[in-house]
Amino acid sequence: MALIINPGSRIGEPSAGWTNTEATARGEAERWLTRIHADGMTDVELLDGSTEHEGRWVFSFRHKVTGTVVKLETHGIDGMAAYEKEHIFSPRIYWNESSTSNPELEHFAAPGFVALRTFAAEDAPGRWTALRAEITRDAAIEQELGDGYSDMDTDPSWDSANKHWGRAGALREVLAAMAGMEGAR
Repeated sequence: MALIINPGSRIGEPSAGWTNTEATARGEAERWLTRIHADGMTDVELLDGSTEHEGRWVFSFRHKVTGTVVKLETHGIDGMAAYEKEHIFSPRIYWNESSTSNPELEHFAAPGFVALRTFAAEDAPGRWTALRAEITRDAAIEQELGDGYSDMDTDPSWDSANKHWGRAGALREVLAAMAGMEGAR
């Protein structure tokens, strides 16, 4: 029985058909940053510069709020097929010193803190438009429920009708206030 242990992958010196450049590696780091942002970690930035370590390029990602820095070690190989013909193992990429890890918000938590969630705020016009649509829909539903229940004679139905009618009125007041605030800009 043969036992093969892969202690990582040694990049080695470039040869015919492939090179290992910082520019190609930075492109890979930028793809990681794009994916990090798409996963909702919008306060993470890729810092300028890199260092070389055993054929890998080391890039630093910093969380703008916590200041925590996490490293990505990646290759800059541009001819993977040629590289794989010469080497037994494919080159590994290390995130936070692990070849099997993916970026998680917990990696950027400050010492002693637990990560909850980050998000990107919408621009003001987009936020108002979405909110107005939601409140208008809710006001219509509340008014319909209130009107439907007002025909019943039992005390609980009157309570429900008044509750819904009050919500519809309150939601209409919020819409009017929003319109006034937008007009004031």
